[in-house]
Amino acid sequence: MDIEHQASYVEVARKFGFVHVSSIWKWKKIYIQKGQDGLKSLEIGSKTMTKPKKLTQDEQAKRLAELEEENLMLRIRLEASKLLASMEKDETSGHWPKLPSNSRRNSDK
Repeated sequence: MDIEHQASYVEVARKFGFVHVSSIWKWKKIYIQKGQDGLKSLEIGSKTMTKPKKLTQDEQAKRLAELEEENLMLRIRLEASKLLASMEKDETSGHWPKLPSNSRRNSDK
């Protein structure tokens, strides 16, 4: 409730853009303890994101290697999934699916 005007938490939330009731409760508590000056010191808006920690060159190289390996594994999974779907589709027709053009065959070794 608004201390001076006896407004409900819902009314206050509507007036200030549907803020959460816990924020209104916090504002009321600050107002009771410190008055209007206490409310003026509150941060306005949402907190900004903090910048991620800078990585050393070794950490960057390790992270890059991890991401490249993950990328390769995801590509393999995707190709395997496509091949399996193709095999299931062609299973009824009795034809073997075509291999992807970028795959290596035994004769290429």
